[in-house]
Amino acid sequence: MSSERLLQIFSGGLALCRSIVENMIKPEVRASVTIVVSVFAILFFAGRLGGFQELELRVYDYLTQAKPYFADSANTNPISILLLNENDIHQHGPYPFSDGFISLILQRIENFKPRVIGLDIYRETPTGEGTENLINTVNYFNNIIVINKFKSSNEPGVFVMSELDNPEKTGFSDLLADGDGIVRRGLLYLDDGQTNQRSFALQLALSYLKPANITEEYANPASKTLQLGRAVFTPLESNDGGYVNADARGYQFLLDFTQPPDSFRHFSVDELLGDSLNPSLIEDKVVIIGVSADSIHDDFSIPTRNASGYHQSITGTELHGFIANQLIYAAVSGLSPLGTLAETIKAALLLACCMLGTSLTQLAKSIFMLFLVGILGILLPMSMEYSAFSLGFWVPLGSSSLAWLVSSALTVAFLTYHEKWQKQQALTLFGNYLSPIIAEHIWRQRDSWLQAGKPKPQKMSATILFSDIREFTKVADQLAPDIFMDWLNEYFDAMTAIIIAHDGIVVRFIGDAILATFGIPVPRQSEQEIAEDAQNAVKCALGIESKLAELNTLWKGKQLPMIASRIGIHSGSVIAGSLGNKNHMEYTIHGDDVNIAARLEAHHKEFFKPAPSELLEKPCRILIGDNTEKLIRGHFELENLGQFRLTRYLVDVYRVWIRVGICNPDPNVMSTDHRPAVAQNVTDGIENPDRRSADESRGL
Repeated sequence: MSSERLLQIFSGGLALCRSIVENMIKPEVRASVTIVVSVFAILFFAGRLGGFQELELRVYDYLTQAKPYFADSANTNPISILLLNENDIHQHGPYPFSDGFISLILQRIENFKPRVIGLDIYRETPTGEGTENLINTVNYFNNIIVINKFKSSNEPGVFVMSELDNPEKTGFSDLLADGDGIVRRGLLYLDDGQTNQRSFALQLALSYLKPANITEEYANPASKTLQLGRAVFTPLESNDGGYVNADARGYQFLLDFTQPPDSFRHFSVDELLGDSLNPSLIEDKVVIIGVSADSIHDDFSIPTRNASGYHQSITGTELHGFIANQLIYAAVSGLSPLGTLAETIKAALLLACCMLGTSLTQLAKSIFMLFLVGILGILLPMSMEYSAFSLGFWVPLGSSSLAWLVSSALTVAFLTYHEKWQKQQALTLFGNYLSPIIAEHIWRQRDSWLQAGKPKPQKMSATILFSDIREFTKVADQLAPDIFMDWLNEYFDAMTAIIIAHDGIVVRFIGDAILATFGIPVPRQSEQEIAEDAQNAVKCALGIESKLAELNTLWKGKQLPMIASRIGIHSGSVIAGSLGNKNHMEYTIHGDDVNIAARLEAHHKEFFKPAPSELLEKPCRILIGDNTEKLIRGHFELENLGQFRLTRYLVDVYRVWIRVGICNPDPNVMSTDHRPAVAQNVTDGIENPDRRSADESRGL
């Protein structure tokens, strides 16, 4: 077998598999899969490019604000802060304060026996008088930590005087601010390849925890997991949490701002140098000395918000206190910093929200339910993120909530479009030739008969009506084309309106003929419904006769041709469905009972020759089969014309005259209660001369 033949077989197999899958899987399912995959892919890659980092950080800020405070924060907070303000600069300055003044403050604080003192004022070079006193004071007391700024490729750094430069008593002051200027991360270590230094806050925490024999140690050297007392610190990577490609140099961790800024104890220089200071503010505490003045810019924004709704701004000294306090509390309580989830779990949550948004939207059957799905798409991910946040994990679900809403919105758009398309496809098969009631009934029950946007083939009970104009070709030849088309359209418009008014459907026009049905495309469920369809068909035929008489009167005045019409009606089983291709599709019916209705319309048509006067009163001949007669019995005046072989079946043929109760029937016309006996001579539709003359005398 040649390779070309194999390729053809393979292509044919793929096409067959595709066709099978498309037929087996509903369009709604295929659309749902498409929406889920598309939304997930777009949002996933948008997230990897940092498109949602700002959103996730904003959510993080609100969660930080909403997270409960430490239950015993007031008792466990060991931080006291001395902030030198603008008045202190004027009184004891100028800034930077002299080494002697700083030494005096340190000595006075040491008198109250603090556990550790942090000097958040740079001492890079000797300043003013008293430098020797400062050096002696710092070197004498082992609990004083001096700040410096770490040297990096972008920053020259701020060093400490060589006499104060002790790795165990200095710490860097560097703080990490995100792109929006908010500090959410803390640093434990920085390394320039030669020097590995601790942060100022870590040095304060270690000095405070030293009496409890709590030191830093690697819990897992391979992953650089740090053990500090009972807490475990895992270094924050560049894509952890809601961050995307963040600068992860150094040993970073997420800060916890659940304690309010006013939880720290503050005291002033005047209280310290005077006699009004409460010793409990300093004794056995971490005391941090810093500056807070308009002329000294040392402010940082944190995630929590003030009463006006803006991010709170605190001094760098207070921020170091926050970090030191978190480290101390974590080491004692075992409350580790916020953890994060792996990339695969975040992707799985994003996919799950896409699937939930799509599936729940499909289940919603009302505007109210859609509203609830939308609200759930916001509340569920946010409540999950809040719960995880309270348990110590940052699970960024802001983008997942967005995925839910986008998937839901696209699903609503698809369902709206698909329903409109299905309705258009379904009802287009019937054109405009059905009543609004039937159209609405068809659409309400579409699930029972619609398949892939078109009616599925099925067998059902219906009543078929054929109508044809007598000697149509002769009439058409009499008129100019434009007059002829207007005349014919006027006829079709009138007849179609009557059919629709009787809950029928015009299946198609065949030249001058009309094929209409009653009882499709939704299958009838009861004998009563089937009987009502038959009665509607006969009422429709009588209505056509009455309307055609009016049209003939109108046309006579306009000197246009007057016409007669033959109508055949039969009830029975039909196979209904759509035929054609994507370029042209139409709804049609098949079956012997359809053929019988057509034969009834044409039955002995050569004998139907109404006089001109009859065209203004009864221009139609209405013949029905025995199946229809059984369903309308007692409702119309009928004349039994005998039994004929119209197809392969013998059919009793009746002529309809009037509807019972509409007018007084002619006593000479036999009703259904006085039908003549069935004809004795049954033929294949070719009668003997005697029978024909009898037919002609009755107007057949």
